[in-house]
Amino acid sequence: MKKIISFLLVAVMLLALATSAFAAEGETVEITVSAKGNPGFAAYQIKLGFDAAALELAAVTEGALSAGGMLDVNNAEGLVLFVKNGANIEGDGVLFNATFNVKGEGNYDVTAALLDAYNEALVGVDFELVVNVVKAPEHVHEWGEWVEIKAPDCDEYGVDQRTCATCGETETRQGAKPLGHAFGDWVDIGNPNYHQRACVRCDAVENEGHKMVELKELEKTEEIDGFLVTIKTHKCEVCGYTVEGLDKIPLTGDITPVVVGSAVAVIAMITLAGYMLKRKFAL
Repeated sequence: MKKIISFLLVAVMLLALATSAFAAEGETVEITVSAKGNPGFAAYQIKLGFDAAALELAAVTEGALSAGGMLDVNNAEGLVLFVKNGANIEGDGVLFNATFNVKGEGNYDVTAALLDAYNEALVGVDFELVVNVVKAPEHVHEWGEWVEIKAPDCDEYGVDQRTCATCGETETRQGAKPLGHAFGDWVDIGNPNYHQRACVRCDAVENEGHKMVELKELEKTEEIDGFLVTIKTHKCEVCGYTVEGLDKIPLTGDITPVVVGSAVAVIAMITLAGYMLKRKFAL
């Protein structure tokens, strides 16, 4: 036995057991430790690593590759020692099974390290350790508080998230409702039909028709091609858009109100009216 323990391989192999095993006190966790790429051994010493505050090594039983030999266990330190007299044990398979009692909260992952191994000729050998979970209690999440990870905008809901304190898993839910648009003031954009306002949070815009009022104080009369023409100015009382136009054309003996959109059109109408009057008097 002393000869076995004193022989230590330079290369130490570690393989973490990613069990994500979370349990309540009184439950158990069961694993197997297997050899892979085994060239043939007569003895080995393996160290099981675990959180002693969360787990207690309760039992170790032989696997197929440990049958016919002596299996010795130091439960407190997690040391497993195997010795076999006779021919080497070759091939891959289960070295031993380990059962842990859950003591309380903590880290329930287990690691296995090959401290040393040698064959019947006392020559050091090396192989990989494979750790598998046979039984792991179902994890009960310990969710934290909901935290907003995406704020709502004008059209879409926000997103909330919470995280499990033990495993780090996250889940999301629909957060705060959409805010709706926050439009600013109506602005004159130079359009003769409408003014516009924009949302201060996004690129949404909204249009509204002008609310024009006549500015009496700016009314004036001008002579155009021998005719007196009333020129009125209108202004949108919302955005301030202003337009100056010809509204009436007083003609001799016949006053006809004419609403037009431009000075050019009015002049054309005046010319046509004068032509028609000349023909009337000529007749």
